[in-house]
Amino acid sequence: MDPDSSDEMVEHLVDFFDRIAPVYDTWAGGQHGRVATRLVDLATPAKHEQVLDVGTGTGLVANLLAPRVNPGLVIGIDLSENMLSIARAHKAKNVQFVGMAAEHLVFRPDTFDLVTMGEALAYLANPTAALIT
Repeated sequence: MDPDSSDEMVEHLVDFFDRIAPVYDTWAGGQHGRVATRLVDLATPAKHEQVLDVGTGTGLVANLLAPRVNPGLVIGIDLSENMLSIARAHKAKNVQFVGMAAEHLVFRPDTFDLVTMGEALAYLANPTAALIT
């Protein structure tokens, strides 16, 4: 995929998620909440852990992780500002939400004990780069 088409795809996806942000949590009959709960159960987060939630969207996974890692920290990243606005409106005390691409993380190696990625992988322009990062 050439860089221009990749950038175009990212812009299209950000626009799409910005538009559906208000209904995302109830979209698909609550399926996103069920997936988030299952993901957190499988991830087995522990107290004091530092967690990165990639493609955090409205913060479903991040907010489910928060009580399990408390007093640890959960950082949720996403490119959709509208999704992040919803996430910030109901965030847990030990959660931060940041606008950032999964392919271009700015964190030092070994910053996180656990990394979660709910349904974001299918939407990444370069999933291999995100997984390597």
